[in-house]
Amino acid sequence: MVNNIDRAEWAGEALQCFADITMDGYVGDEAICDLICDIGHFAEIKLGYSKDKVLELFATAIGAWSAESDCSLDEPDNNDSVEIVINQR
Repeated sequence: MVNNIDRAEWAGEALQCFADITMDGYVGDEAICDLICDIGHFAEIKLGYSKDKVLELFATAIGAWSAESDCSLDEPDNNDSVEIVINQR
């Protein structure tokens, strides 16, 4: 059964690869934020998703992370509900 340790290791490998390419291998706040941002760019440019679709995917992913954080050994029954609000400046 997959657990959060497995998920963290998978994400760590992807993040380290990204950091190796973009940040001289340093994994920190900036690398995490940049990877999430660049995934949004990928979804828009390479997959043709709208900004609203990308935000919907991010909200679903954040909900899954939140629910899995509460259920580290088992799959959660449902994602937590998450609302993303973007304030334009």
